[in-house]
Amino acid sequence: MVNADTILAAGIDQLQSFGMTFKKAEYIAGFVRQVKDGDLAIQRGMRMVYHYRKIDRKLFGKYRRRGNSRHERLRPENKTVN
Repeated sequence: MVNADTILAAGIDQLQSFGMTFKKAEYIAGFVRQVKDGDLAIQRGMRMVYHYRKIDRKLFGKYRRRGNSRHERLRPENKTVN
């Protein structure tokens, strides 16, 4: 099974053995570390915008739904013509 733990346990050398460059393997390992630590730019940005020290899943879901409803209103197929 492929998940953050197995990718980190594999290491860069084993990732490279799947045919990717050192840089790409390094990038993937770094990204997986950030995902595992919960330190993605989107969460940092939300903390800054909404002035939270930490954003848990429930709070993230609340703001994600809020953003999706805005996008729904902006889609052309959702606009009504009078």
